[in-house]
Amino acid sequence: MATRVTCPACGLSADLPGARGAGPRTLHCPRCGAPVEWPAPSPAAPTAPPAPAGRPWLPVAGWQVAALAAGAALLGTSMATRGFFAAVVNGADLVFHEAGHPVFGLFGSRLLTALGGALGQLFFPAVAAAVFARRREAASFATALLWTGFNVVDIGRYAADGRVRALPLLAPDVDAHDWWNILGILGLRESAEAIGGAIGAAGYALMAFAPSWLAWRFLRAQRRP
Repeated sequence: MATRVTCPACGLSADLPGARGAGPRTLHCPRCGAPVEWPAPSPAAPTAPPAPAGRPWLPVAGWQVAALAAGAALLGTSMATRGFFAAVVNGADLVFHEAGHPVFGLFGSRLLTALGGALGQLFFPAVAAAVFARRREAASFATALLWTGFNVVDIGRYAADGRVRALPLLAPDVDAHDWWNILGILGLRESAEAIGGAIGAAGYALMAFAPSWLAWRFLRAQRRP
């Protein structure tokens, strides 16, 4: 039974001998002799565009940027002047700090027990930041970063006091000072001020980054057509 094919080389359409349904085979054009595949290969299916990587962040409103920037400025100023706003946040974080000591003390390590207060302060804001990042809620994520940075600054202030122990403590015994014990175990008490200063600087950098990142996301969205 003849099979009609079209030569891809010269364009001739002709009936060439061949068995339909016999499976793929190669015929030859009677005009130019070019090989002709039968059945003709199916056109390649169009390639789907690559899926976007991850879920996009939720849109950011201008008032959210302004509110976070104002909150960061107010919190930073209050920390520098030992004001009321910072004291309120510190009071809330103190609960997490004190809870961290017995929780991390379960590991049976004297170092972890002393360090548990700082870890407790960081655990909750860090978890909040992770949850909001997973939900792609940009404003809430940046707020959690600001809270984390505040705690890092507070930890740095406490660490810087690890040698002289001038800050007031809840415990009456000055030897219960967390960073006196942490730095003593690590043999770094003489470097307390430098260590605390570095930790505090990292905290202030994080506090500045949070509203800056949110503002960048807002401005970037405004430039898109």
